[in-house]
Amino acid sequence: MATEGPRDYSKPGAFKADAVQRLLDAKGRGRALHEVWAASTAQVVAYMDVDLSTDLAALAPLVAPLISGHSDLAIGTRLGRGARVVRGPKREII
Repeated sequence: MATEGPRDYSKPGAFKADAVQRLLDAKGRGRALHEVWAASTAQVVAYMDVDLSTDLAALAPLVAPLISGHSDLAIGTRLGRGARVVRGPKREII
């Protein structure tokens, strides 16, 4: 029996994710997400653009309510009111 308390999923590195790679027959991000998520046995599935506009550390606080069972759906956007967006030098170079 584990003696540690509940894990704080809002902290970076608090959860581990398995990488999934799959070659699909048809193109399209939505089609790819639907196919892979439908086949997943994971408790939580997530998608995040890799265009460097959002720090990867933002993922843990987004999925924490899903993992804890508090919420069934979480949506994050950098375009929403109150969003803090800082474009780093890496993004500007690329």
